[in-house]
Parts: sequence; C-alpha cells; structure tokens
Amino acid sequence: MEIEVEAYSRFSMRVLTLIMKFDQAMDHFDFMVWNGIRDQSDVDDEAVNFLRRFNPLGIRGYLTHLKLMTTVRGR
Repeated sequence: MEIEVEAYSRFSMRVLTLIMKFDQAMDHFDFMVWNGIRDQSDVDDEAVNFLRRFNPLGIRGYLTHLKLMTTVRGR
C-alpha cells in the first residue's frame, strides 16, 4: 500500500516517523516469529508497550490537527 501524507508541523512529522519506525519493528518481529526465532507473545508485549506510549501522543496529535484546521478555516 502506498499513501501520501502531508505534515504541517514538526510535531506531525515526529508522529509520522514514530509510526513508520513501529511498522518497521513489527515487520522484523513478524519475520522472527515466522522463522521461530521469537514467540508471538513477545510481539504482543511490544505492541501493548507501544500502544500504551502512543495513546497520549495520538490524542495530542489529534488536538494539534484540530487546532490547525480550526485556525485555517477561520473559526
């Protein structure tokens, strides 16, 4: 899948970079699980750890986006 994304702030770029790094890490974990190097529970632990850290970041990213769109639209 190919997606084009525009980042309007430094914070947005940092969030996108974080998501891309997480996706790469999950690709590596998938490879290790497929080849029997790691167990699926290791992947689950890493995903839960990421989501625990990402939730506040995602909320902040959404609120920043909302503020930007409100400012752009002049409301």
